[in-house]
Amino acid sequence: MIADVAGISCFEGGCGYFAAFIGMAGLLVGAIAGGILAVWLAHRHRRRPAA
Repeated sequence: MIADVAGISCFEGGCGYFAAFIGMAGLLVGAIAGGILAVWLAHRHRRRPAA
């Protein structure tokens, strides 16, 4: 478990806060990666077939 490796204590809900932090960090990373992917896909140039 990630909380055990990170040394987070489960006393007074520490595990819950840690899980919420990991979830928010994943959401932020996904939003940034999704934005970069969307811009890249929108601006890539399509090669025209040789006629």
